[in-house]
Amino acid sequence: MIGVEELFGLTGRVAVVTGASSGLGVGFATALAQAGASLVLAARRADRLESLAAKLGEAGVEVLPVACDVTDSSQVDALKDACLERFGRVDILVNNAGTTEVAPAEDETEEAFLRVLNVNLNGSFYCAQRFGRVMLDAGAGSIINVASIFG
Repeated sequence: MIGVEELFGLTGRVAVVTGASSGLGVGFATALAQAGASLVLAARRADRLESLAAKLGEAGVEVLPVACDVTDSSQVDALKDACLERFGRVDILVNNAGTTEVAPAEDETEEAFLRVLNVNLNGSFYCAQRFGRVMLDAGAGSIINVASIFG
């Protein structure tokens, strides 16, 4: 009989989680670590990434925290390069970085609307494109896009 670990275990796999410094990102990172994946944690808040990396590292997981603003394609390129330099592969991308503005649409400023689009749409695109190319070259990989009705 095949066990749960054999079916769902991620030992030997590498997962990149954007927006890993808070909320769902911490949850995704923790769950992936519990399944045995090595992790690349990405977010703008380096101090929070370092704290999470230390916590997950104590559990025996290999973790690379990388400060990254996903709205800057050059920073996403650097994130991808750091991942490949450290682990040589990427198997999973959790495109989780996101933001929102708490205002009714009729009151939202154009600047705020564009800021949300830049993080939630452009950031997801940059990450999926860069890491997707690596996955295509490897012949395998999974991209999980996280979205919200609020942004």
